[in-house]
Amino acid sequence: MLLIAAMSLAQGDTISAKLKADYEGTWLCKDKYMQSTIVIRFEADKDYVTIYDVGTGEAPVIILEAQVQGNKLIVPSRLHHNDYVELEIVKKRLRLRTRPTIRDEHENEIPSNLKLVDTRRFKKVKNATFDERLILSNEIGATEIE
Repeated sequence: MLLIAAMSLAQGDTISAKLKADYEGTWLCKDKYMQSTIVIRFEADKDYVTIYDVGTGEAPVIILEAQVQGNKLIVPSRLHHNDYVELEIVKKRLRLRTRPTIRDEHENEIPSNLKLVDTRRFKKVKNATFDERLILSNEIGATEIE
């Protein structure tokens, strides 16, 4: 817990403009049967990166807080919310990987040697509009994908 607090305090001034430009925006993952969307925002007054998991738009938006670690965004696991999530840009695609979180009978996280699982790869959307009210109502505007 202290490590996360230390990372978040240091994050504000150390995030490079290139890292912000690379990650910030709307990301889309399409396959034959569905489409999933996430939006990543760096806000000046926040000590974390906000990730809006819009998904397919059929369920409410999930809002996650990520920390910057090197060139990756890390979302720590939270009880009853999410497993450990790692986001990294590889060849202009946003790679989302997860690691299942194992807990004991008291709901304490148990360290594990489980490997990260590649779950999705997203393409960045060009000229997407960002309006938090629209995102929270699951309406995102986009014109083309990079």
